[in-house]
Amino acid sequence: MDLQGKQTSYQEEFASKLQSLKERGRRAREVNAQNFEWIEHTDDIGFWEFINECPGKLYLFQIRLDISGWEKLAERLGLKAEDIIWCSKFHKDGPTFEMFHLLAKKGELKSLTLKKVLMELRSLERLDILIGCGFEENIENFRTLQRKNGVSSKVNPWVNECNYGVLSPSMKAATFAVNIHQAPEILVNSAYVGEVKKPTSETGKSSFAVRILMIFALDAKEEALRTAEQFRKAVNERKAIGVMTLFPPNTPAIANALLVNPANSIHKWFKQVHFVVPVLSPKFLLQIQARDNDPETLYECQYNRYVYRLLQDNYVSNGSRNYKCRPVYPQKYCREVRNSELVKDNGLLQINWNCSSEEQVEELGTILIDCVKEKRRKGKT
Repeated sequence: MDLQGKQTSYQEEFASKLQSLKERGRRAREVNAQNFEWIEHTDDIGFWEFINECPGKLYLFQIRLDISGWEKLAERLGLKAEDIIWCSKFHKDGPTFEMFHLLAKKGELKSLTLKKVLMELRSLERLDILIGCGFEENIENFRTLQRKNGVSSKVNPWVNECNYGVLSPSMKAATFAVNIHQAPEILVNSAYVGEVKKPTSETGKSSFAVRILMIFALDAKEEALRTAEQFRKAVNERKAIGVMTLFPPNTPAIANALLVNPANSIHKWFKQVHFVVPVLSPKFLLQIQARDNDPETLYECQYNRYVYRLLQDNYVSNGSRNYKCRPVYPQKYCREVRNSELVKDNGLLQINWNCSSEEQVEELGTILIDCVKEKRRKGKT
């Protein structure tokens, strides 16, 4: 590389680092600008008592930490490295659940206050949790309930076994075994593990050559649904393409499964499909970086981040080879997507397709069918 080339490379590297520092500064200012005075008045509320009174909200809290950040919070709250590894490898209901289960058993944390947890979340800049999980509203509800029952909200010693009840047996929801081609819904009582149901009819026997999970943000919903429909219509001599979407319009089974147990349902569907097709847009790129705090798209952001986390895990487990993610983008967002540093430097997103014409979608569909056909020939699927 000549001197001019090296100089250009150094300039680009410096510009990238400068942009990263600016982004960190922006997030820090955003955190400081938020009014979190209500956190200061929660030192008289026991964390364990609070979550047992508000399990529904803490379930959302649990899912968001499962997606990213539970390890940092665990370290801040006093878990050792070996305990964090244990939670990561041997959890049954998610690493966050196991983390709190271990914390509740630690003698010095039996009087853990809600303020301590919230202050740690603030220092970790988790605005998505502090704003989006309803802590402030539920604190007042908790105090009202305590006054009604004649119980002081002072911290009570945590006695005997951990009563951490985010996913108590009464809340363990049944999930759905959903066939990708929208076959009749089958309700099963065992969660977490699912298989693609083998069709019994002759019609279903030759249903799909490829199964796709498509994810998108609100700013690209129209283009995403049009692309999904074009995939479904791309029927040729090599069979059709089945497309599942997490957001309406979807099947009642999908909607109900997301309502009662989103994390495990999404994980099951992720395992069932051949490919995940993210529709890249400015809002989607913000969501997978945990920078979208729009309350109108709370669940959309949560689901997209979780699917992206699963894609990252799959990418790493396959030796940094992208076997699962096939991103597309609408023409109107071409410049924003193609110029995004997140896209250009990301092994999952850097190879992408324009999905603005039926011919382009059909071409991608043919590529996906050929990929699955080759995997089947090699016995990998």
